Formats: sequence, C-alpha cells, structure tokens
Amino acid sequence: MLTSLKNQIKSEALKVLLKNAKHGLDKKGQEYFYICPALERYPYQWLWDSCFHSIVMTHFAPELAEREIETLLSMVQDNGFLPHILFWEKVSFPYNLIVKYLYGNENSNKLTQPPLVALAMEKVYSKTKNKEFLEKTLPLAKKFYLWLMKERDLDKDGLVSIIHPYEAGADHNPEFDSIYCIKKPSYLNLTLASIRTLLDCKKFDWDLEKISEKDYFNVESVQFNSLHALSLKSMSKLFEEIDNEGDARFFKKESERTEKAILKKCYDSVDDVFVDLVFDEKFRVPVTSFFSVIPIILENIDPVIVDLIVTKHLLNPNEFWLPYPIPSVPKNNPSFSSNLTRLLWRGPTWINVNWLIFNALIKKGYYDVAKEIKKKSVELVLKSGFREFYNPITGKGLRSKDYGWSTLVVDMIESQKNI
Repeated sequence: MLTSLKNQIKSEALKVLLKNAKHGLDKKGQEYFYICPALERYPYQWLWDSCFHSIVMTHFAPELAEREIETLLSMVQDNGFLPHILFWEKVSFPYNLIVKYLYGNENSNKLTQPPLVALAMEKVYSKTKNKEFLEKTLPLAKKFYLWLMKERDLDKDGLVSIIHPYEAGADHNPEFDSIYCIKKPSYLNLTLASIRTLLDCKKFDWDLEKISEKDYFNVESVQFNSLHALSLKSMSKLFEEIDNEGDARFFKKESERTEKAILKKCYDSVDDVFVDLVFDEKFRVPVTSFFSVIPIILENIDPVIVDLIVTKHLLNPNEFWLPYPIPSVPKNNPSFSSNLTRLLWRGPTWINVNWLIFNALIKKGYYDVAKEIKKKSVELVLKSGFREFYNPITGKGLRSKDYGWSTLVVDMIESQKNI
C-alpha cells in the first residue's frame, strides 16, 4: 500500500478514536476511559467494541489501550459477570427508564457479549510487554471466563449459552428468526420479540438454568463459542507470561475442550458449515449468516474443513464473495439485503468480521484471500469513511458515521504489512 494512503487512513482513524473517547469520574469517584462506538447513537461503553478499540489504539497510544481494558474489567462483578453495556455517564431519556426497569441498575445491564477481552489483552501486551498490566487485569478476566464456564454451560460440554441475541453482538441476525418462529421478519416483530426475551430473562433473574427449564431463549452460538475458545487460548498465553503455569494449563485445556465441542456438535458435514444449537441441543439452527463460517478462526480446526468452507462458501460469489466481502448474510439466502439500516446484520459488511476472518486466513495460509479482504476493507474506508457497516455490493457506507471498530483496518494494515 502506498505510504500516503496508509498514513491518510491512520490519521483519520486516530481522529475518530479520539473524537469518540470518553473519560472522567463516575458518581463514586471511579476514573474511567473508553472509546464509544459512535457519539450520537452509541455513547456508552460496549464490551466487544472496547476490545476492538483497544486493539487499534495499540498502534497509536498503547497506554490508552491499557486504560480502556482496565476500565472495562473494573466492572467485573463479584460473581464474575461482565455486562455488555456500561453506563459511565448519565443515561438519557427514555432509555434510562428502560435500563432502570429491566436491570434495576443505572450503571450496567444484565447481558454479556462476545468475550474477546483476553484476545484484546494479548494484543495490548504484545505491544507494551507491561506485566503490571497483566497482574492488574488477569485476575478480573479470569473471574469473567470462570463465570461463563460455570453459569452458561449447564451440561458442562464446553459450549456456553447466550440468553438473548444482543449477547451475540449481532442483534437481528437471521439465525434467530427460526428460534422466534418468525417467518416474515420486520423491524417491529423482531423488536417485540427482543423485548419479550428481555422480559422473560428478567422474570427468571437472568439465570440460564431457570430460562432453560422453561424453554426460553437458550442458544449455544457457534460464533460466540468460537470467540470464547480463541480468548481462552489468549488467557493461557498471558498466564504463561507471568509464569502461572497452573492457570496457563487450565485455560489451554478449556480452550481445546470448547474447540472439540464446536467441531463435534456444530459442524454440518453435508453442507460444510457450522450451526447453532438451540434449547439444550433439541434442534440445530439452519445456516443463514457469517456464523456458519466464523469457526475457521479456531486453532485446531481440521485444514480439510477450513478448505471446504473457504472454497465452497467464502469464495462463492453467490454467497460471501461479493464485490465488498464479507456480507453478514450470504447473498443466496432469502433474508439477505445489501442496504438495510434498521434491521442489523442481515446482509451488509462489517469491518470487525472482516478483521476476524482476515487474521484466521493468514494463520491458515490463505494469503491471497486475506490480501483481497484487506484490500476491499481499505477500499470501503477510502470510499465511505469509517461507517458502522457497508453495502457489500456498492461499498456505500451505512448508518452511523465515525464508527469505532471500523478503524480495525489500521490493524490489518500495520500487523500484516507483507500481506
């Protein structure tokens, strides 16, 4: 890439991150620093957004990347739960009433999100080599991952459950239509279903065991679990850095156990994709989104399976290989729409998904495919700026402007300079 274009992207990315930065003291006098996804629409701190922001910030100000992770983990609760939204500043009307009624807590909510914090910590530490950072954050991160394993894995098979679509980080993903028995999805009926699920969760005190007994929303998401396995491996590596061999072995073993469960229970050898397991594995969700290919990020996945997924699906122009890949839903799926802005994750391209798949492809040796994804991601940013998501056919930027995690193109550029 030309140095001038690279510097242009980096300069604009830093402007976005600093513009979206929030810092101060909360009501209790606790200091916080985080980068919100987008000032107008998303002014609060989101779990996996913060992980992505800290990864990019390592290329500009690693000390701020550390502070973001520390702020995020400071909200790990006594039982290990880490909320997916943290409200450091005053919550605006009418959302403040919803938060207070549903969660009984004005600082956070009762759902979590893809547990990428350990992966982000590994990326930050690789830049800083600051063991004090690890000594401060690892005990809190450990509590969070132990909570997931204890509270969200009822059958102890290594797969954790989500209790609401928001926990997958992909709110209106069509994977969930069949769970809701919605044949003609609309913003209204999906919003009502989402609210109903929140009320169900509240009724049963956000407890998976109670929710599972009543056959409410209980999904072993292959996407969530793939990211969980990846992060458990990061936990193992980080504990090795501080010479804690016991925890390093434990998290390595748990990562491998989750990977084996995904490969054994979620792989569909007929269609060569991965599926979600629903309601204590009573049925498997039909393939409808990027969830079906995300497990190529797994470290120990069979290379034959990776090749089938890449050649049969990822590089298929009727599925994921569109002019600006990777669409959140394959083109040949009835739910695909390239331009939706109210219903999310139903076709447009998101940079964080590109980043995850890009890094996986490099590790698996698919350099040419990775290079093209990087090239197209850069083109999206140059064409439309750092947007929340993009039309996978035209490259038009959609919804929020100056969106934080779209700056991940910087990491794609800087971390893999030879690709």
